[in-house]
Amino acid sequence: MLKKYLRKLTHSALAAVFCGTMAFSGTAAAAPDEADLAAFQEAMLTPSKPDHRIFREQVIFFMPALKADLDFQVGTKKKDELRVAGSLDIVFTNEKGITTPMRCPFYVDQSQKDLTLYFQMGEEWCKFSAPTVSATAVDIAANPEPEELETEAAMLKDVKILTESDTQRTMLVTLDGNRLLDWLSQHKEDASKDLPEKKTSEEAERFFQYFRQGLTESNIQYIWTIDKQDWQTITLAVNLSDFVQTTAKAALMDPGANWSPQIRELLESLAYYSDLKAYTTFLDPKESSLIEIPKEVRKAKSMDKIFSNGKK
Repeated sequence: MLKKYLRKLTHSALAAVFCGTMAFSGTAAAAPDEADLAAFQEAMLTPSKPDHRIFREQVIFFMPALKADLDFQVGTKKKDELRVAGSLDIVFTNEKGITTPMRCPFYVDQSQKDLTLYFQMGEEWCKFSAPTVSATAVDIAANPEPEELETEAAMLKDVKILTESDTQRTMLVTLDGNRLLDWLSQHKEDASKDLPEKKTSEEAERFFQYFRQGLTESNIQYIWTIDKQDWQTITLAVNLSDFVQTTAKAALMDPGANWSPQIRELLESLAYYSDLKAYTTFLDPKESSLIEIPKEVRKAKSMDKIFSNGKK
């Protein structure tokens, strides 16, 4: 399950946002060292056991006026059952240095074709169902197929074994930005087939050009440590700071853009001071343990009812 999540984290999260409108012709890149690539393939393809796993994910974003910390724990017993518990913490800092914190706890309960998200708004818990998202959760929990491994390998620019022992292997993986864009282009139709057709605005096209430039000119890497005894992930660290900064710099250097002072200040902050990192840590739970969703949370009001009550 963690191997599936690994791939989703490294490229599909980026793809989901942009593949509906992007198109790019990628270029070839040198193949990774055969021995290191074979070690990576072994770690990806070797079946993991046991099925029941829990891991913690932290995504940290920082810039001078804003700090966001997304921290959640994922647990599963079966491939079609997954639960998440976590919170999104945001701290805003104004020009006078006064900080304003915000906190949004949440739970996710996914079983077979049903997925429910619970989140707290003020003192009240709310919920909404997202059955279409459930398929993604099931896909994450599934074991990798050889065809998926080939797709992952095609996006690799380089793989290096950093350390190795009888029990662990740590690898530095570099992704090829051009090939990621190629993959986005190939999946454009599948990702947008259920969306209404809309003409892409000039502003959106300009933004996607910044994104393309950021992706191809930055280093997108992650460090993956695998347990060679059960082939489960121990830790995974992804650094997207260079990508965010390079994308913002592309916008700043665009001679055709007429940014307002506020937007330019935001872009400068992103380009020179922002930081975006994600960390995954494998936890070794007891066999009987599974994330529990409190009863008071399960009694949350449905968002559909909240919206319907607000209608006149």
